[in-house]
Amino acid sequence: MPYNMVFILSLASIFSCATQATTDARSVDAAEPSSINVTVNWILPDDSCQDMRAKMLMSTSRKGIRFLDQSRCEVSEGEWVSVYSGRRVFRVEDMAVDHVVSLEWALANGGGNWPQERVTQFINDPVNLYVVRVDEQQARGGEAPDRWRPEVDACQYVERYRKVAAKYGLRDIHAINQDNCETL
Repeated sequence: MPYNMVFILSLASIFSCATQATTDARSVDAAEPSSINVTVNWILPDDSCQDMRAKMLMSTSRKGIRFLDQSRCEVSEGEWVSVYSGRRVFRVEDMAVDHVVSLEWALANGGGNWPQERVTQFINDPVNLYVVRVDEQQARGGEAPDRWRPEVDACQYVERYRKVAAKYGLRDIHAINQDNCETL
């Protein structure tokens, strides 16, 4: 698949041993005690060839979308408004599907022992996905709301973050509450 994601997370201060998880098997990796290596694929939520990334791009485009080819698997054009800035975007290359709660934060805050199936569920959960500009996703860098907030609708973002964290039984961030959601 063209949109596979590989996360290599340095979490030595949090985990005493490393786990290497793939879609096929899990094993202890004694050679890399300071890393957790998780390979996660976007899933195909139905019988189509469209993965979760394509589904998110399709469902959030403000106008008709175009596909890369006749297979209609990959989106090539549309019109999106980034959730983080409110800016309009027309090129799919400029769009990213970002995780409200990053996998890195989730693994460090209660999800470190998740089986591969739970990681895949978390990565592909539409409640945990926002369509944003690539540069905004990169600027965020997976930070939690106590360190980064979007330009627009910061309170909605904080509320969504807390909802996802609660859904997956993750530790909440004490500094984030609705009283100070607009400021850091």
